[in-house]
Amino acid sequence: MPTIWQIRFGEISPSLVRPTGVHRLLSAWVGDNEAEHQAPKPYSLAPIQADADTGVVVVTVKCLTDLMASALSDLPVGQEVKFGTTYPRVARIAAPATCVRQTSWEQITNTPASRGWRISFDSPLAIRRGDYDQPWPEPYTLLRRLEERWALFGPTVDGSVFSEVHARHLMVTGADLRTVASDAPGPGKELWGVEGLVEWLYPVADGGADVIHRLLLFSEYAGMGARTEYGLGSVSVSEMAGDVRSLFRARRHAAVQSLSESRHEARSNLRHLAKKGA
Repeated sequence: MPTIWQIRFGEISPSLVRPTGVHRLLSAWVGDNEAEHQAPKPYSLAPIQADADTGVVVVTVKCLTDLMASALSDLPVGQEVKFGTTYPRVARIAAPATCVRQTSWEQITNTPASRGWRISFDSPLAIRRGDYDQPWPEPYTLLRRLEERWALFGPTVDGSVFSEVHARHLMVTGADLRTVASDAPGPGKELWGVEGLVEWLYPVADGGADVIHRLLLFSEYAGMGARTEYGLGSVSVSEMAGDVRSLFRARRHAAVQSLSESRHEARSNLRHLAKKGA
């Protein structure tokens, strides 16, 4: 059962709690051996947040297996956790890990799909190809890798799986993106990714929308792209219900409205100055 958990850390500055330290804690806690350490992880991380009132650092872990969720629920309050290597700082787990969201494989598989989606990249998303990172959310690669990850952690699916045929029909109908550097570890260099959002449309009634919808719901737990265990590729998905480019139309309307108001204010100021001059 996919679940989302939050771990709270106290006695440390939020700037010192990095995804690398969280990954190190989780790997040690579940007892990864060398082979397991190199294997795809049954979790992803969301952006780390801090509670402004209490100073507690909140780490969100999205689990793909019951075993991983059980391990999180067993984290002992008060456990010391080191963050950093050159100048390590010690934090303590401030409260029991709590499950804040859950779903079932059946819900993901059987939820009725629309043909349009808005995908928000809440942390940098990158696609790794050898020693290169590609800060571009290319649909075919993202969905193919999600299907591969589903095969590792999800149940067997009745019906079709994602294919190049589906990729040919899928349209990118809107994009509002920026390229950013991430602090996730890479092969001797920083990783570059993309943040922002895209809108996808699947206009063909051949069952492909159901396949893509399943994978996008899964992505809210699994993440997208490379280094999801370090907090990259955290996404939020909403259905467009056929309302393609609605966000961009709304932004254009807001920009036009703002320009109109600015012009009105400028005219008012000119009239005021003219009256004073008279």
